[in-house]
Amino acid sequence: MLTTVLFDMGGTLEDIWHNEGTKREALQCVWDTLRAHGLEPEVDFGQFQELILEGIREYKTWCDLEFREKKPEEIWPEYYLKAFNFNRKALTDICEELANMWECTYFHRELRPGGAEGTGLPHRRNLQQCISLQRLQCSGGIRHPGVHGRCRGLQYNRISKAAP
Repeated sequence: MLTTVLFDMGGTLEDIWHNEGTKREALQCVWDTLRAHGLEPEVDFGQFQELILEGIREYKTWCDLEFREKKPEEIWPEYYLKAFNFNRKALTDICEELANMWECTYFHRELRPGGAEGTGLPHRRNLQQCISLQRLQCSGGIRHPGVHGRCRGLQYNRISKAAP
């Protein structure tokens, strides 16, 4: 029985883009989030940015070679924040928050003109609220972290097989 239909919305019903401004804002949010959870980078903000961007490039290279993606609890400690040697447990505890913040802050998302009409949803707002459906995992249920102060949208990262 078919219970769920998922669309990869990026580029189909929405435009997604980023620029230097969104990158800078997302990096500041990572910095702030880490420090709010007692994880001090022990470098200045400029070096912090360089080290994270180096980790992002390394992860992108891995993804391109393997044709796969990892979970946030693997990406952040093993790639993005690898250079900082944070306590793995402490970092893993906030990886979902970091991943959602990044998706909502680094990327700017806009519904394409005419996008709502093709879905059969009665209101454009309904589609806009659902547009950030991102990853599928068969365990964990529907989760959304505390909405980050700068987050421009709500992203549902985990969908359970049992979800309605």
